[in-house]
Amino acid sequence: MKRLPLHLTRLLLTLGLALAPATALAQRVEGTVQPSKEVVLNAPVAAILSVINVHEGDRVEAQTPLAMMDDGLQRVAVRSAQLAAGSNTAIENAKLVLEDAQIQLDRIRESETKGAASEWEVRRAALQVEVETAQLKQATEEQELAKVNLELERERLKRYAVLAPFTGRVLRVEAQAGASLTQQDPILSLVSLHPLEAEFHLPATSYGILKTGDPYNLSRAQDGQAVIVGRLINIDPVIDPASQTFRVVFEIDNADEAMPAGFPVFLTLPGQTAVAHEDGAS
Repeated sequence: MKRLPLHLTRLLLTLGLALAPATALAQRVEGTVQPSKEVVLNAPVAAILSVINVHEGDRVEAQTPLAMMDDGLQRVAVRSAQLAAGSNTAIENAKLVLEDAQIQLDRIRESETKGAASEWEVRRAALQVEVETAQLKQATEEQELAKVNLELERERLKRYAVLAPFTGRVLRVEAQAGASLTQQDPILSLVSLHPLEAEFHLPATSYGILKTGDPYNLSRAQDGQAVIVGRLINIDPVIDPASQTFRVVFEIDNADEAMPAGFPVFLTLPGQTAVAHEDGAS
């Protein structure tokens, strides 16, 4: 087959490019899959770590007791507060003293009508009734305060148990039973792998292309294979001026926890539409 002259080849190529349809310039962005929740649980109080109930890799439900601090002294404090809150002795004594003062006042008033008591004695007896009434009020308020203190000590006792804040998997156990810990010392770390989250930093030119709540295909390989579906849950409303990027987060269903966190994932962004033409063409 005879080859076309060079000038004809260039002419046909130019005509082909000029008549080519508009093409979409796609852009591929790499992101990272992360746990949807991750927390390091420190010792809730300064005390001895009594027991750890879990091992690394264990799956736990929310509010599961993961560890327990030695709460012996706090239990004694709760018992003491219970006795104080349940005691009515001070109130009963105040009632009896007030009742006696009222009886004395009534007798002196009766005596005053017969000329056997002075006005000063009546006033002094009435003042004593007021004093004892105040004493009864104080005893009642102190008992109410004791009940509040009991609630406080019970809440403090609850803090000795280290509970799982969410359903997840134990990632690391950092302490051993018997260790004396402060509130700055970690006990264990917990992660949630269902769902997973994929975080990307997209170029500012793509802002407005994606829509929150919509599903998008993400791939675990650069060639676009191994597609997983992610639902867009957040688009940061601020573009970083230094990098000219903005952050987006996709939620990935992982109910069976088959996928780990930490692997790279890729998103293909539709680009701006452009018409191809020969270099130097107007």
